[in-house]
Amino acid sequence: MAPLTRKRKAELEHVQDAPELPHSLGWKPDLSKVEFVKPAPKRVKRLFDSEELTPKPDQSPPSLKTAAKKAIKYHFTPGSTPYPNHLMPTPEACEEVNRILSKAHGKVEAPKIIATPSMKVAGCGEVPDLLDALIRTRLSATTSSTNANRALEGLQKAYGLQTTGPGKGSINWDAVRRSDIPAITEAIKRGGHQNVKSVDIKVILDTVYAQNVARLEFLLHGTKSEDPENAVLEEEPASPEAKGLEISKLKENMLSLDRIMRMKPFEAMGEMMKFKGIGVKTSSCVLLFCMKIPSFAVDTHVWRHCKWLGWVPEKANRDQTYSHCEVRVPDHLKYSLHQLLIMHGKKCYRCKSNTAYGTAKWNQTVCPIEHLVNRMDAKKQPGYVSPKKEVVEDEKGGVKRKRAPGKKVIKGKKIKKEVELDSDQELSEDVPEISESEFGPGEDAEV
Repeated sequence: MAPLTRKRKAELEHVQDAPELPHSLGWKPDLSKVEFVKPAPKRVKRLFDSEELTPKPDQSPPSLKTAAKKAIKYHFTPGSTPYPNHLMPTPEACEEVNRILSKAHGKVEAPKIIATPSMKVAGCGEVPDLLDALIRTRLSATTSSTNANRALEGLQKAYGLQTTGPGKGSINWDAVRRSDIPAITEAIKRGGHQNVKSVDIKVILDTVYAQNVARLEFLLHGTKSEDPENAVLEEEPASPEAKGLEISKLKENMLSLDRIMRMKPFEAMGEMMKFKGIGVKTSSCVLLFCMKIPSFAVDTHVWRHCKWLGWVPEKANRDQTYSHCEVRVPDHLKYSLHQLLIMHGKKCYRCKSNTAYGTAKWNQTVCPIEHLVNRMDAKKQPGYVSPKKEVVEDEKGGVKRKRAPGKKVIKGKKIKKEVELDSDQELSEDVPEISESEFGPGEDAEV
């Protein structure tokens, strides 16, 4: 019951001759004297003339088909830089970095012929078949190469290999398509992020199959789809011979992505980015490694070095870094610089993401591009001291870090390492590997 105000108390003053209620419930007030106030009307949002008083339909969760078509906004500006006034990197700067890193890590050249698919290494698209390249690169996202290789091995054991076509020797993706999401999740669980990746893989395969069915219906019978998204599938081939060849290839492989292989580079990237879970970096890698088209793919190592070298502004994200460097870096250096910056980011102690200034190993490391980089991270600046550890010098003048006083170590508790991931969920070599012990007994026997 709401508290009584002073005025209400006076109105409900106790009446001496009022009959008592039973069971000691108190006295009965004279309600005839109480003035009831009509409640204020509820405020209604003002509507403009263009608005209608119609109820909104209930919003149901999106289906897999809807999720596959949902556009994701990337900072992707094909063919133009988001920083037109930022003049770095110049061709001379690119040549200098390429020359220095080639001397330090070995000369890198793009292969003239794409090798047959490897079942030991998932990779980032170094296979002949575009669909195979696309899904392998998705498997390599947000995990280490070792974990990605484990996921590939799990798919091989569960679904077998293709025996014909350009994907011969790789995963039987049609068997994966005919499978269900829980089974795919189980097959790739040793690679990490299996719940997300299994849905992405299933949706990609279903989407490609549905698109090829629509394309084949158009080529054979002229049937047009009501979906505006399929307008690109209803383009007439250049000649009757080309039409016959395309029909023949589709009948052999309903998971073919040859139509993307025939597109211009940025058109191909845009088409690949329509698939669920595929972003700028993945499509750029497929362009570079599978389609053999120069493309400056930006992963976590490349992005870090581009900022340290001053090639992009400090606050540029990965997609902006790609769009800018794709315009500035000469085509003949895109493959080698991509590979060399990744190699250097993994091998050079000072240029790794999780190392700090002042350690003995830092002082022992000689970085060949030290005179060119400005590592802007606070932990890589002179005088950096970890807030969680006490810094002391040992007898040899090296730097040691002791545990902060009063801090206890809990045995058996694992500490998760912070890692930086790509904006479109791409490969980060800094992600810790998943140990075999995390999957319980029996897993080791399957390896």
